[in-house]
This record gives sequence, structure tokens and C-alpha cells, in this order.
Amino acid sequence: MSFLNSAFLFALAAISIPLIIHFLSKRRIKTIEFSSLKFLEQMQKSRMRWLKIKELLLLLMRMAIIALIVLAFARPTLRGFVGSSRASSSVVILLDRSASMDSDGATGSLFEEARRIAGKLLDLFEPGDQITLMAFPDDGSPLKYGPYAPGDELKQRLAKIEQGYGKGDIGEILKDAVENLEQSRNLNREIYVISDFQENGWSDLPPEIIQKSKWENIHLFMIPLKLSGGKI
Repeated sequence: MSFLNSAFLFALAAISIPLIIHFLSKRRIKTIEFSSLKFLEQMQKSRMRWLKIKELLLLLMRMAIIALIVLAFARPTLRGFVGSSRASSSVVILLDRSASMDSDGATGSLFEEARRIAGKLLDLFEPGDQITLMAFPDDGSPLKYGPYAPGDELKQRLAKIEQGYGKGDIGEILKDAVENLEQSRNLNREIYVISDFQENGWSDLPPEIIQKSKWENIHLFMIPLKLSGGKI
């Protein structure tokens, strides 16, 4: 078994919290013998034994809940000798190269930052995944690469994409991305949009893109870029 977010595993130490609270909350009770109450001793012992078992079960349940929450955040995956149990993904990465992306970001132009983020995304996928890289606007020539398996081919294609100077109308490229994924046999389908999300680029979306049925099996992820002044 491996974990996609193994950094969360350090939080497993939190399962000791219920245990510590349990021991700190236990009070030392001074026993005082009453001869008139001795006939209740056997009944009391039986009841206390059940209460201790109940306390132990509750303690174990609390520790298990914390452990399960931590493991869920760590995203465990099973790997066998035949292959991985992880379902293959079909992914489309949409890279905004419009004129507004020439603005200054925190570490260079927004377009340079977008290209770096796209490169990091490519490193997240595994053999068996199918990645398609699209840049918009196309300025008359389609900028579509893939679908390819993750690797150097896509990174080389990404490095050759240059800044454009057209309007970043996302409607048509989003429509193409959806149509691309509709042809995929993989159950896990994802679209990543890396853009500064200028309002005028979303003003005229194709009607079919707005239909809810188009997105039933597709996950859409927006990755906004910030200007150097902190504004998106």
C-alpha cells in the first residue's frame, strides 16, 4: 500500500489523544467498607466489569475514527504484482495563453506560472493515464497535443507553447475538452483549467457546455492565477 498524500500520516499521532484523556480523567476513589452494603458487592463488581468493557470499546472506537480520518486524507492506494488498483484517468489540461496572461505574476508572467503549474500537474499522473494538453486561444492553428501517457513527450510539447495575444474565450476550448473526454473509456475524467479567468472570457459560453448532463462523469478543476499585486 502507498499513499498519495503521505505527509498527512504524521497526524496519526493524534490517535493517542483519546488515550491520554482516558487516563487523565480516571479518578482515584477511596473505598470505604460498609457492612450493611456487602450483599451488593457481587452485583457491583459485575456492573463495573461491564462499564470497563464499555469504556474500552468507546476508547478504541474514538482512536479508530481518528485513524480513519487521517488515512482518508493520506489517500491510500493498493498496488499488487499485476498492477495498481487505481483506476486510469483521462485528463485534459487547458492552458490560457491569451493577452492578459502577459501580466506580471508573483514569479514572472502569468503565462510562465501557468506553464510551470501545468508541468507539475503532469508529474502527478501515472502510467495508464491519458493526458491531452490544449492551449487557448489557438490564433488560427489548433494547439492540441495528445492524448499521451505521462512522460517527456508532453513536457516537450508544453515547453514549446508560447504566449499568445488573442482574447481568452474559454467556451470553445472547454467544449472541445468535453467532447474529447466523452470518447474516453476511462471512468475517471478530469479537466484542469489554468487561467487568470478574465470575466470577458466567460461571457459567451456555448449552450451545450451549460447543460448539466455534460458534466455528470467529468470533474472540473479551476486553477486561478494571481497578479503580482495579489488580485486574481
